[in-house]
Amino acid sequence: MLLIEANNIKKMYADRVIFEAIRLEIHSGDRIGLVGRNGSGKTTLLKVLNGELLPDTGTVKCLCSKASILQLEYQDSTQVDPLIGSYYNAMKFHTTMSEGEKERLKIADALSKKPELLFADEPTSNLDLEGVNRLTTDLENFAGAFLIISHDRHLLDTVCSKIWELENGKITEYRGNYSDYKKQKAEQLKRQEAAYENYLAKKRQLTEALMEKKRQATKSIKPPKNLNRSEARLGKDYYGGKQKKLAHVGKALETRIDKLEKVDKPHIAPEVKIPLALENKLYSKVIVSAENLTVAFGERVLLQNASFEILNGQKVALTGPNGAGKTTLLKMILNRESPIKVATNAKLGYFSQKLDILNPQATILENVLNTAIHTETIVRIVLARLLFKNDDVHKRVDVLSGGELVKVALAKVLLSDINLLVLDEPTNYLDIESMEALEELLKNFEGTIIFVSHDQYFLEKIATRKLVITSKSIQVAKIDTLVDEPKTTSSKPDKKLLLQTRLSEVIGKLSFAQSEEERLTWDREYTEILAQLKEL
Repeated sequence: MLLIEANNIKKMYADRVIFEAIRLEIHSGDRIGLVGRNGSGKTTLLKVLNGELLPDTGTVKCLCSKASILQLEYQDSTQVDPLIGSYYNAMKFHTTMSEGEKERLKIADALSKKPELLFADEPTSNLDLEGVNRLTTDLENFAGAFLIISHDRHLLDTVCSKIWELENGKITEYRGNYSDYKKQKAEQLKRQEAAYENYLAKKRQLTEALMEKKRQATKSIKPPKNLNRSEARLGKDYYGGKQKKLAHVGKALETRIDKLEKVDKPHIAPEVKIPLALENKLYSKVIVSAENLTVAFGERVLLQNASFEILNGQKVALTGPNGAGKTTLLKMILNRESPIKVATNAKLGYFSQKLDILNPQATILENVLNTAIHTETIVRIVLARLLFKNDDVHKRVDVLSGGELVKVALAKVLLSDINLLVLDEPTNYLDIESMEALEELLKNFEGTIIFVSHDQYFLEKIATRKLVITSKSIQVAKIDTLVDEPKTTSSKPDKKLLLQTRLSEVIGKLSFAQSEEERLTWDREYTEILAQLKEL
């Protein structure tokens, strides 16, 4: 069944075409992932299809029920998603809920409506690994169709059967999940490379033939000098005719060269290595370690008698649920707090989402060069890999988007005088192309890396070791272990899962309560379930 029908739609910003499409359709059962660079217009397209924005030209018809999981900033109680505001304020949880809990509430509200079509814009934002896994399961079991914007490649791989790519204002559909899309893009690149090489070979062959004909034509201008007058008179006509024929052939070759269908050279990013200066190399076997580490805030104990060690050259993923103490442990390492031991010659570089290492009045290039120990050439290559090309590097930092600020801060840290890199959620706000570029840079970084990330693909690409904070201890886990806490098998349904399912049902009931008494009844049950979940 047809759910959304869009015809001849176009959206402009000033003179720039954000996107245009002759026809877009969403049908029952469609599970579409929308991908593209930051700023390419993904959210705008979603809003146009959802009816929140009107296209500049064309029409959009909605033939179904729908719900949305929107990107919102919860800065105060007046900025709550209008879809859930009717009961969200009534429950008075907005002052105590974490960003992850707010995100879960939005997701639960949208799914509880059981729409025929769901629109979701970065629904994994602020979710820990457990929350992302839960959302993935919910979408797998969702009966309707959906269009989802996400930079979580594992989610796109697991739940999507189509990928829409928005690039340079054009929307291209690919069958399959994200990995299928990447394979198809790689095949396109190979075909373009072959077509480009074939184009160059034909052009070179025709150009060489043209040069040879021009050389022959030049030689045929005058008859040989050893001819007598009679022979010269006869030869004049012969050689003149020959020259005309050669000129005609040359003209035909020029025409063939001009008519060759031009094939653009495919862009293949070069591999970039960030070498450590000889004096920066660490020769200690153990770079960071701790024994009997206890961390507590009042009565709340995060770690108790925990021990761990990080070896030279390792790329270590530090994982665990929200609130387990990952960021706290990173800061203790940075401050070399006892009983944590850090190698004496370790030079630490730290990236956090605060981005307070950037000078907003300076340009991108000035910010990075200010602390870089590498040449401007290497700096520009790294910035280009992070999609800052040509004159982009001269943009002032105070005009950049959130994703662009993250990339500048990452480049600044990577290229500074360090040999131990500490990263706290470096992939937040990055589009997939930027994340993949960052992955290549980090894989080729010669020092030691400690990082926190909830992006499973990023973790698997970078980490050579995984430390999990669980049950107030730090344990080593396999890299391919995607769930941080080991699950115990039981024939009975998991209590937490049952409570979360019931919570979604209660939210749906609460949003459609007809009377104050009914609302208070569902409100009380919501409070009780939330309290039980917090205990678990």
